Amino acid sequence: MSLLSSTQGTPDRVLSLLQVLAAHNGQMTRADLLAWLNPAFTQTTTRSTTGPAAEQTLGAAVSLGLVTHTDGQC
Repeated sequence: MSLLSSTQGTPDRVLSLLQVLAAHNGQMTRADLLAWLNPAFTQTTTRSTTGPAAEQTLGAAVSLGLVTHTDGQC
């Protein structure tokens, strides 16, 4: 995925992704990282986690060379 096609990978979301990774010593599984970026709950209810924002944020960070992912690890 290129940076131009990751339209929901905004700078503030990419920064959030980097901060989550930094808080976990720079390495997480892809599934855990996406769960942190798009949790399945709000204050009082659960919600669907489907949607492209977290995936596109990861794609933007990879396109910028800020994150690499191999074998399910970021």
